[in-house]
Amino acid sequence: VAGEGEAGVRGAASGDLYLFVHMKRHAIYAREGTTLIADCPVSFTTAALGGSITLPGIDGEPVELKISPGLQSGEQLRHRGSGMSVLNGRGRGDLVARILVETPTRMSKEQRKLLEEFRATETGDECPATR
Repeated sequence: VAGEGEAGVRGAASGDLYLFVHMKRHAIYAREGTTLIADCPVSFTTAALGGSITLPGIDGEPVELKISPGLQSGEQLRHRGSGMSVLNGRGRGDLVARILVETPTRMSKEQRKLLEEFRATETGDECPATR
């Protein structure tokens, strides 16, 4: 703010006032303009079979995103109109969920047995990118 700082030396005019604002990162979202981006871990069974995830909306309302069967890690789901408000304008940006498929690290004996049975039935056509 021009002229609102400390008084100058030997009667000189007041200096300028500078404000430094430091913003804390949001626990879930990163912001790119009006778009909010969140990394969303999803179990491999939900990614394979489909389902849904719920994110807290920026206005407090939950946002539910549908997961199509076969969703791959790194894919993005977009929910239009759930991002940041447009500054001095109308409308809102989008909310983007970046999907991170999570592989289980602890399984019961029954879960391990079921996965072994599934592996025995694989033909190679289930995961075309691994060929």
